[in-house]
Amino acid sequence: MEKYVSQLNYNDEVDDRLDRLDALADKEKESIERIAELHEEIQDLLKKKHT
Repeated sequence: MEKYVSQLNYNDEVDDRLDRLDALADKEKESIERIAELHEEIQDLLKKKHT
């Protein structure tokens, strides 16, 4: 029984870390998307400045 409980605790810890990794990946994706948007805005502003 102890071995079973130990395995459950281990699985919970692994699941927790995977959840945190997923959350970080989502934040990183949002950051990358925002950077791409800002890059486009900067490019548009530079085009307007040179025309």
